[in-house]
Amino acid sequence: MSSDLDDSDVITPADILQLYTEAWVPQVNYLAVGSVALIVYEHLLTIVQEYRVIWRRKLSIPMVLFIVNRYGLLAFGVIYALSTLLWWEDDLPSSQSCEIIGRVQIVLVVVLDVVNVAFSALRIHAINNRNWWWTASIFLLGFVSTPLNIADLITASYMTGNPLIEGCFASIVSLGIRACKIWLDVMVLGITWYRTAGIVKAARNAHVDTSLVSVLIRDGTTYFFITLSVNIAGIITLVAGLNSLGVEASVQVLNAVTMSRFILNLRVANSHAGGTSRTLSSLSPQLTEIQFSSKSSVLGNIGASVEFTGDSDCDVDGEDVACGSMI
Repeated sequence: MSSDLDDSDVITPADILQLYTEAWVPQVNYLAVGSVALIVYEHLLTIVQEYRVIWRRKLSIPMVLFIVNRYGLLAFGVIYALSTLLWWEDDLPSSQSCEIIGRVQIVLVVVLDVVNVAFSALRIHAINNRNWWWTASIFLLGFVSTPLNIADLITASYMTGNPLIEGCFASIVSLGIRACKIWLDVMVLGITWYRTAGIVKAARNAHVDTSLVSVLIRDGTTYFFITLSVNIAGIITLVAGLNSLGVEASVQVLNAVTMSRFILNLRVANSHAGGTSRTLSSLSPQLTEIQFSSKSSVLGNIGASVEFTGDSDCDVDGEDVACGSMI
């Protein structure tokens, strides 16, 4: 019976390898391993700092966002590792487990997206003179992805396969979501740079020696530029028709990691400022220093600079905290 088969219809291991390579499957697996490794590394690297400047401080909205983002990301890493790196059998129990894991992963994506949008909007609200119009605009634009992700949660189809082809799949509506996120990042960067330009101009009018580069570092430009860059990379893979499964997850991980690090650096800066925090919107031509805002606000120091002044040993409550780190 096998003699009736046409040799041209036989799929060889070389053919399978070529198909995998053309679909960027090896690169997807590399991204999966790298994303999980980054999550673990980031948590181990900052766990002591987190305890000192988060858990030992008065609760505020930025701290709540940090906690939800940090541990939501950790849960996402566990689920992503299970769905991507395990060997999934093509049977009913595996398919049911795959569906559960896939839906939990989408829920975590929704949570992380909402936290990211809330942080961006509140940051702009704090540095842009509490302008509610821009705050509401960023909230609304950022939450465009939420109903799309919820629709995906309801309608997604799942299947299993071996890890070389991602193991556990879910259909994802990505292009529109990524485009909205890119526009959101552009808005946030634009407002941040507008406020920064005002600060630099006021500082020069007051004869304060202010480096534009240092102000751009302090105002969070690096953080928002990273999120914009990774979102652009994500949409490029979609438009190019490349295998975007691993890229989507990596974008999610990078956004969450940079957000956590930014909030952590703000808390470190606030600790070394002696309970006050420098804001981007408080400089006037009559002053020679950026003023401080009280941390009694429910927003904490979300509008502050990530650079701080303090003792050279960077001591917080009698304990050393890594200083000078900034996003």
